[in-house]
Amino acid sequence: MLPDYEFPMEDKEDAFHSPDIYSPDFYRMGDAYYEIEEHCVIDKNEYAVFIHNGIPYYYKTLLPITDGLPTDSKHRKGIFVLDRKNLLHMYVPRSGLHHSDLAVGEPVKCAGEVLLNKNGEITQLSNKSGHYLPGSECLDRVVDIIEDSGYYKPIKLSIHKQKSARRATI
Repeated sequence: MLPDYEFPMEDKEDAFHSPDIYSPDFYRMGDAYYEIEEHCVIDKNEYAVFIHNGIPYYYKTLLPITDGLPTDSKHRKGIFVLDRKNLLHMYVPRSGLHHSDLAVGEPVKCAGEVLLNKNGEITQLSNKSGHYLPGSECLDRVVDIIEDSGYYKPIKLSIHKQKSARRATI
């Protein structure tokens, strides 16, 4: 069953209110910066997921995030962010997206890497993120969301010691 979640509609001012991370006039996609125009609407919910039986599914398509990937790999590594509204965004790389792309440059509560098994279930989380440099305590929030979905299999937590806090999480 699809969890109820109403995606917030925010105006440009609120959506890009994070001067300590990115300028409100620019959006980073991969290694390029794009100027935001008044009529431009960025769909920041593209990678929003819900968890069912330990498998992350995209809200927009209802497909697992591993859909379309080769099935021969034993484990699949992806990235995630937990936004300020406690919504998880995940992506298993097919191209060069970064954590800040998933959050559209906004502050986040947590960011890191996720490891999925061959069935697509979450098996490991880490706080490794070069953009946000979160502390390890944020992983507890993500585990709580996963457990709240009814998934109780063990999830290994891999703590990455961050060198500095260039960009803060909230």
